Amino acid sequence: MKLCFIVPNPAHMRYFAPIIELIRDVPDLEFFFYIIKYGTKYCSLLIDKNYNRVKEILSELLPNPQIIMLIDSASNFEWKGPKIECDVLFTVEFSYHNYFNFKKHISIQHGFDYIPLGKNKTSKTIYIAYNESYGLDAQKRHNIDYVIPPIPTAFSNMQRQIDFARNQVNTDKKIAFIFYPIKGLKKLVKSMVKYLKLNDYFVIVKQRRKHQDIPSNIKADISTYDEIWYPSESIFYPLISDVVIGFGTAAYFDLAEVGLIFIDNATIEYVRKGGAYKKPNLMNFFYFEKNFYKNTIKIIDQFAGTQKIKNVDLKIIKNFYLNLIFD
Repeated sequence: MKLCFIVPNPAHMRYFAPIIELIRDVPDLEFFFYIIKYGTKYCSLLIDKNYNRVKEILSELLPNPQIIMLIDSASNFEWKGPKIECDVLFTVEFSYHNYFNFKKHISIQHGFDYIPLGKNKTSKTIYIAYNESYGLDAQKRHNIDYVIPPIPTAFSNMQRQIDFARNQVNTDKKIAFIFYPIKGLKKLVKSMVKYLKLNDYFVIVKQRRKHQDIPSNIKADISTYDEIWYPSESIFYPLISDVVIGFGTAAYFDLAEVGLIFIDNATIEYVRKGGAYKKPNLMNFFYFEKNFYKNTIKIIDQFAGTQKIKNVDLKIIKNFYLNLIFD
């Protein structure tokens, strides 16, 4: 059986790699990876270090990965040749599948990209959502068939990610992880870091390059971007944290589902209730639209370190994906 994976940027490896690790020893499965070099900043596979990192990850997963260049930016995304035949096509959300003939298309949720991209689904598409609310929303918007995995896809091999994180962070302190992706929040985030440090937290701040630089004087213990890609900084650091704090981010869509204490500060309009981003109804998810500093501190003091991370047998997770592939 031929399995094809479309890889337009390194971030997609956070979803594909755990699946491949689970099923790579199953007889009669062939893995093909279609690399797309395109021109978006920072995570583009036109950047040599990103392209080489994807090839490195694939080589770590499989002895002889079949890597095929599909298109690059010069072709303006126009596919000139015949469609590529495969049995099962894996994508993150709904991009580029029109270059393939497939019997089944498995599309994996990445934040809320299904809102604009779900219109590209096909009659053969099965959507992996992480919460019933996301699945129902995608179904309502685009008439998509969806399934919910035992645990969000990027966490399928959770222990590997935890072990990797422990090798990166050597501390006995409580750990706070901050997603800091939206512009204009320097003062608020600096105040939060100061509070955490005064309360003896080890503070990790995760930034997105396309929005802004982390201030050099923020005084976090670790300031990071996506660099390793797999294991993923957005996964392995939160897994060892006592509390995760977001400012205008959609990162909670899978992290809260795993059982992490997640504080969602909805600092901008479109991430508030009634906006584009759905809020899960979970006991470990705390959501605020105002008084961000005061409310966040209250939750930190009351709930940090009380998370109960889901523990799912790898056999159950493996069977979930094999059933998707073979059914």
